[in-house]
Amino acid sequence: MKKNKLNKKFIIILLIVIILLAFIIGFGIIRKKGSSSPTQQVKSYLNKYKREDKEVTSVIQYNFSDKLNAEQEKRYKEIIKKQYRNLNYVIEDTYESEIESNISIKFTVLDLKSEYERATTYIATHEDKFTNENGELDNDKVISYKLEQLENTVESVEYTITIKFYKNKDNEWVMTNPSKTDLSKLDGTF
Repeated sequence: MKKNKLNKKFIIILLIVIILLAFIIGFGIIRKKGSSSPTQQVKSYLNKYKREDKEVTSVIQYNFSDKLNAEQEKRYKEIIKKQYRNLNYVIEDTYESEIESNISIKFTVLDLKSEYERATTYIATHEDKFTNENGELDNDKVISYKLEQLENTVESVEYTITIKFYKNKDNEWVMTNPSKTDLSKLDGTF
C-alpha cells in the first residue's frame, strides 16, 4: 500500500513537471514567433530611433552639401537626435503572404529640408550679413545660421514608407534595409 502511494505521488509530480515544461516551451515558441513578426520588427526598428539607439545615431550623416567642422557635425547630430526623439508613427497597412510582407508606416517629422532651403534662400538674398572682413562669404557664419534655423524648426511633414520583409531559409522574417530616400524621410531631410 505504501508503495502504491509513493508511485501515485511520483506520477503526480512527474505529470506536473511535464505540464510545466510543456507550458514553458510552448510559451517560448509563441513569444519567439510574436517578437519576430514583421509588425513587431517595425515597431522595434522605429523605437530604436525614438530611444536614440547607438545603432541608429552612430550613422547620422549631414544630408546637405555644406562642409561641416567637428563642432558643427556634433550640433547637427543633436538636431537629428531631437528629430528621432519626437518621431511619431502609425502602422497604416500590413500585407503578409507566405514568403513576403510589406508594412506601410505613416510618420510625422520636423521638416528640416524646407527650413534648410529657406535658410539658403535667406543667405543668398542677404549675403552681406554672412561675409568676413575681406568681403567674402564666411562659411562658418553660413553654416551656423543654417544650423540655428534647423534647431528652431517647428513645421512638420508627414511621409509614408513601406518596409519590406522576406522569409529566410529558416522560415524567419527578415527586414530589408530601408532605401536612402526612406532614411532621409525619417531624418526630415527628404
